[in-house]
Amino acid sequence: MRIPGEFEEFSYILGDLDSVEVTGSLYKCFKCGKEDLSDEIVEQIKEVTLDDVAAGVCGTEDETRIYFVCDKCKRKEEMRKMRRARRMRRGRRRSRR
Repeated sequence: MRIPGEFEEFSYILGDLDSVEVTGSLYKCFKCGKEDLSDEIVEQIKEVTLDDVAAGVCGTEDETRIYFVCDKCKRKEEMRKMRRARRMRRGRRRSRR
């Protein structure tokens, strides 16, 4: 991978980049900010980004904004919804009595 010229120009500030190792994905969960997003979601993000670039809307109010979460946060949200639905069903049963 080629390092952009700006990094070479400011290497006296950044230091030696040869020892930097990139691991994991650059695409993280919007909710927790820790977990990597799935490859499928990353591909969707790239497609939308390319569409926005072609439309000339990147960095503007018209840019597409997508809220993607990792599988872990998605499961937590599903469990929370299930518990809420269960409480609501119990509440309806009690009010019928």
